[in-house]
Amino acid sequence: MVDGDALRQAFGTTLDDGKLGVPAGPHEVEKIVDPKQALDQAFRQVVGRQRRRKKSAADFLDVIGERVRLPRLRLVPAFKQFERELHHALRKLGYLKEEAT
Repeated sequence: MVDGDALRQAFGTTLDDGKLGVPAGPHEVEKIVDPKQALDQAFRQVVGRQRRRKKSAADFLDVIGERVRLPRLRLVPAFKQFERELHHALRKLGYLKEEAT
């Protein structure tokens, strides 16, 4: 829900962020109480309430994951924290070298 462009590409739509329910700022994505429900609602905005549809928003998670922009994710505090902790763990395990300061 942090990258409206990724959702539009995955769902094949031109709906704007507001209609998809994408928060105005990436940092606001953490305020979404139920992200899965929010993604499902965005998908329903695209396909409508057709009963014959066979796909769900979950079917597009891999496509969304491939298209979401890292700079956009890095504006989300929880992702920044995750990235810091991941780098720390990889350095501790010897997979990354300490950066020179």
